Amino acid sequence: MPVSFAAAAATAVVTRANITEAEMVAGGQTIIITLANDTWVAFLSSDLSPIVDNMVSDQSEATGWNQLIATDYHQVSNKTMTAFRTSDTVLTLTITAQAAFDITADETITVTVPGSWVNGASDILATPTFDVTEVAVVEDTTPPAGGWAAMSWYDPYLRTKKDREEERDREKLERQQLDAVDREIANILHKRMEYEARTAEIDALEAMIQSSYTKRQARLAMEYNDKVGEAYARAAELGTFSAVEAFEREMEKSIEEEEFLMLALMVLD
Repeated sequence: MPVSFAAAAATAVVTRANITEAEMVAGGQTIIITLANDTWVAFLSSDLSPIVDNMVSDQSEATGWNQLIATDYHQVSNKTMTAFRTSDTVLTLTITAQAAFDITADETITVTVPGSWVNGASDILATPTFDVTEVAVVEDTTPPAGGWAAMSWYDPYLRTKKDREEERDREKLERQQLDAVDREIANILHKRMEYEARTAEIDALEAMIQSSYTKRQARLAMEYNDKVGEAYARAAELGTFSAVEAFEREMEKSIEEEEFLMLALMVLD
């Protein structure tokens, strides 16, 4: 009689260092969920209610996580989080700025992956939990060390984008191995997925721009690079796909120029 083996249980791992109260106010913090033995559905809904409602704090303060992130998400004017399907197994969530966030005790957040978002169709309790720590919010009146503060959230965004591009290249090679009919179908599906992924990517970048933009940040952006500063202000004002994408292009040009200059200095040394 053949021996049957049960399929390995699906698991989900949360990559997120603790978040401070001040960081919740500023926004732009990312929470990465990585699946094993399961995959995210190909086309995630723009409605994040299933995941937001399943990220629960052990506290219930009026200006804490459960109210401002979960309950307030359902208000049309307050999308408290954005999501980007980085790959079949990786999802990146980005918290938008929460100006009213104010807690009197640390919060512990437990994440449950909703079954409607994975192909296995079963809820998955993710591990580990992460904390939101109660720290007094102090207005920073000094220029940030190392230059423009937005670099702290743009670098992780750029790394995530590059990871997606690498995944796209791998998928392209896999499609090339298919026969003509299957390759055509795969290409059509890929174009749709690429469009949705790119839209989610720009939405996440717009959320980071909107959550960080102040007159002081606009000034620091101009000091960092005048073209970047102009694109930053325009993206914050318009919030359109093209304006945000233009900001992205200027940022990448600036970073490439910095890397080129650093390489040149190393060669001269």
